[in-house]
Amino acid sequence: MRCWIIDTDIGWDPDDILAILLICNYITKKNDKLLIITSDETENNDRAKLVRYIVDNLGHNHIDVVAGHKSLKSPNFAKELLKISSQIPNNKLCQIDRVIKYIDENNKST
Repeated sequence: MRCWIIDTDIGWDPDDILAILLICNYITKKNDKLLIITSDETENNDRAKLVRYIVDNLGHNHIDVVAGHKSLKSPNFAKELLKISSQIPNNKLCQIDRVIKYIDENNKST
């Protein structure tokens, strides 16, 4: 079993939806696990809600969907998280903790 992490900026164009459909189909066949992170998040977590809607309607309600934070601009994800951690509301921190926990529990993540 492999554990996958997908980062998406899902929005008005179809490329991210197609990628999510393909990875959901793939993980089902391989019995893999998947975590989806939305990037460049909106104030109302609209991107995460859209991904949640898609994966739930595909029958994948076990997939974790984590709302990103719109101020993450550096390619160094860990450095940015440390820099802005004091600015992230508690509900966002628990989501970031879910990402860290997922990586820790599945040390062979892709």
